[in-house]
Amino acid sequence: ALVQLRNPSPSYDTDASLIFQHLHQHSPHLHVACGALFGCDFLLYDGKRDERHSFAGMRIYSTTSHNNSDNDSSGEEKTTTTITKFPIPSAYDMAGFVRTMNTARKIALVATVVRERINDGKVARVVIVDLALEKILTAQTHIRKGTTEKRKSEEEKASGLAKTK
Repeated sequence: ALVQLRNPSPSYDTDASLIFQHLHQHSPHLHVACGALFGCDFLLYDGKRDERHSFAGMRIYSTTSHNNSDNDSSGEEKTTTTITKFPIPSAYDMAGFVRTMNTARKIALVATVVRERINDGKVARVVIVDLALEKILTAQTHIRKGTTEKRKSEEEKASGLAKTK
């Protein structure tokens, strides 16, 4: 059974392809897989998938752009500027994504493609942003309880990305 997570969008497909190509070209050691299980578009691995757990989840957001023309008093077009509208997901959406990634011990990444016209040629730039929740460590809820040795040994076990057999 196929589950559709997003509405069909040619611009999303193009952006996802450009981002995948960018990751493959600039980080050839990186392995990329479907991230639907974790609510993201891609899972990133720093080694073979059967030997490592993913270290990051990436969501892709598509930009939209439109031309804005200025006309002079005679009605002739003077200048045309392209306005790019960046995707702004809701705070609720971002907090849920980042919390999910943090709970799974993964980095939360957001990626988009910005298209520009430079010297009469089109250029696509890939933008990748690392998201993080900030903790106020002096808050009462963040004071760690329990023995330091026990907590540290549990954290060391949990922080390893290598799969054990």
